Amino acid sequence: MRVNIKTLIIAAFSLIAAALITLSISVPSTGIGGEIQSAWRSESNLQVDLNDNSVLYRQVVSLALFIFVIGLVVVSPKYRYYAAFFSIAILAITATSPHSELIKSVDWRLILFLAGSMTLAYILRSLRVFEFILIKLIRVTKGSFTAVFAILMIMAWFLAMILDEATSIIYITMFIFELARLGIRDIKPLIVLGVLATNTGSLALPVGNPIGVYLAFTAKLTVRDFLVKALPLSALLIFLLIVISILLFKSYFEKCNMEIRSEAINIYSAHMMSEFALSTRKLQLGVLYMLAFLILVASVDWIAQYLSLLVGEETDPHTLLAFIPYLVIALTPLAYNPEELEKAILTGVEWPSLLFFIALFMLGDSLKYTGVTYKLAYAVTQITGVAVGRIAVTLLVFSAILSAFLDNLSVIVALTSVARAYYTMTQSSVFYWVLLYGGVIGGNFTPIGSTANIVAWGLAERSKAKLSWGFWLKTALVPTLLQLIVTLTYAAFALRAG
Repeated sequence: MRVNIKTLIIAAFSLIAAALITLSISVPSTGIGGEIQSAWRSESNLQVDLNDNSVLYRQVVSLALFIFVIGLVVVSPKYRYYAAFFSIAILAITATSPHSELIKSVDWRLILFLAGSMTLAYILRSLRVFEFILIKLIRVTKGSFTAVFAILMIMAWFLAMILDEATSIIYITMFIFELARLGIRDIKPLIVLGVLATNTGSLALPVGNPIGVYLAFTAKLTVRDFLVKALPLSALLIFLLIVISILLFKSYFEKCNMEIRSEAINIYSAHMMSEFALSTRKLQLGVLYMLAFLILVASVDWIAQYLSLLVGEETDPHTLLAFIPYLVIALTPLAYNPEELEKAILTGVEWPSLLFFIALFMLGDSLKYTGVTYKLAYAVTQITGVAVGRIAVTLLVFSAILSAFLDNLSVIVALTSVARAYYTMTQSSVFYWVLLYGGVIGGNFTPIGSTANIVAWGLAERSKAKLSWGFWLKTALVPTLLQLIVTLTYAAFALRAG
């Protein structure tokens, strides 16, 4: 009964809040409002006014459903799948978003890539690749957990930078699980901090994050621009994250240092190294599979260009990326029992998280399709006025806050219309950069802030290391706020530099 009452209260609050928000924001057809209206019509193919009654009910329904899902996830996480599935069913039944739009809203390439990557990661874990690398790492660092942590964070940052956030978080999470098997009793803080490092790395180059890809194409930001405007900030933020984590969680690090230096770990480590010596061939092949996967992912743009020339038809690198894990999986029978592949697919893939992720894609897109995110974007313009510095700061903070709860790409798509209008008036590209900074860093605040967060959240739950919203906020809030403050300072200097 308590759950039913809570659910009813959340549903009523969601409906009232959605109605108040959508009805209180009216977007004019001139000035920046006109730019936003035009961008929304182009995105949705709806040739009506953003304030028209025919779309108002859709805005209320889509926002109410999204708030309902977020509210239920916070209050009763175990019911998040029910809430998500109920919400997308209502979207379809009420025709709030067309059925074809709901299907198109999901990035099926990402879902396919995640399923393949998780299967491959399970195979590599079965071949004990992660365990082998981690034991080597512990020996090199002489049993210093602090040093192991710093190296893992840098690995997460680097993999997300040169590959993407999805690849990085899967592999870093696997390393963290191996630490648990080696004797670290509490790995939950490591998982959250690993996500923060991954998202921080995905900021550095356009390939690391969908937001970077979108802004690179939309605002014509080059890789060289990212090297100047994003990479230094990303490097500064990962250094800050490592230092702040060590200082903030001092007692946790002291406890882990004792656990990793225990005699039991040393005996286990020596025993494992002798076992690895007996299965050298399988282990070597496993390491080669992992290296092959990482190299293929890193070089997917060049492979796509070559295939385009070869077949005389353009090959999309992002689509090609989705199939790379399956190419490597097809080579694994040399070391992995083919009869175990079905188990790897069923056990290795975090199917509930992928389904929840699909539902969030649909809910986030409905906010964009119905114009809710565009109304919120217009609300930003009413706060900022025309001062460049105030506009940039507001866009950064607003995009960070929204990206903590909404699909960050949908948020950035809507706010880009605002940035484009201000760019036309001032010729300053800083508005695009603050959207990148805010959209990526803001995703660190909550378990649903980005792809990496949701994937890690699901994998942790399966490994019995359940991450509540309260624990996530307790771990991530201070480091993320400090990252945001440094980012604001960095953006201010970028403004001065033009």
